[in-house]
Parts: sequence; structure tokens; C-alpha cells
Amino acid sequence: MLFRSERAFSEGEGLLRQGQAEQARARFEEARRLDPRDPRPVFYLGEVARSAGRMADAERLFREATVLGPTMAEAHAQYGAVLRDAERLSDAVSALERALQLRPSLGEARYTLALCLEDQGQVDRALREYERAAQSLPDDPLPLLKDRKSTRLNSSHTVISYAVFCLKKK
Repeated sequence: MLFRSERAFSEGEGLLRQGQAEQARARFEEARRLDPRDPRPVFYLGEVARSAGRMADAERLFREATVLGPTMAEAHAQYGAVLRDAERLSDAVSALERALQLRPSLGEARYTLALCLEDQGQVDRALREYERAAQSLPDDPLPLLKDRKSTRLNSSHTVISYAVFCLKKK
């Protein structure tokens, strides 16, 4: 069973890299059915749901992935990002902080945490997180951040945040 689960999971990853999300979803569902304790297929099902705009499904799946894999930093980070999208900032901060406890180098999670903190009015703490994010994200993270539905680049505070972030990179 585990071999078949791994094969289905690997096939799903390959299909996802090729942009075939629906076919990948079917393979991740198969991997999940064959090994219901593995958080990875659930995590990727969350990614597929999020990219399709099915945010309630994505939230549920990322949450499930954090339960199945409590040390899976990426699951906590994506759960936090989806919670931010839903404007559940306190819950998002908790999930993102857990992700960063597990893996402090997750720059995108740190940036999303900074956005949440700024949205909550915790500007000083947000600036510290922007500074820390600047150390782990690429030199120009704008393409990465534009691709995220959770980043509101057209809002004035996020434009300012990005400017501060870029100044800290120099």
C-alpha cells in the first residue's frame, strides 16, 4: 500500500509541475486514500484547491495537513496565508508563528506574518518581521509576492511595506 501511495504522490507532484492540476488532484486523492496518515497529499490538495480559488476547501485541507503533520512548517505557513485571506488575522498570526518556529528561514511566511501584524496595527513588530524576511527572500521578491492571492499589492499599506522591505534589502 505504501509503495502505491508514494507512486501516486510522486505522479501527482509531476502533474502539478506540468500545470495539470485536476489530474494531479486525482493522484493526490489516491495517495491520500492509500495512506490517510501522510500529510503531504493533503497539503498538495490544499495547494490545488487554493489555486482554483476554493478557499474554504484550501483552509480545511491545510488545517488537516497541520494536524496530520504537526511539524510540517509549510502546512502551517499555507494555513496561515489562507487565514489571512479570510481576514482571520489572529489565527493567521498563530499559524505563521508556528511555521516559523519549525522553520525560521521561511521568508514568504515571515513576510505574510509581517502583513498580518501590520493589518493588526502592530507596526513596530511588523517592521522587525519585514527586516527578517528581507534576509531570506530573493533580492526582488515582487514576482513571488504578486503571485500570491494573499498579498494585496494594490493597497497603500502593502505598497509602503514593500518599499520598506526593498530598502532593508539594500
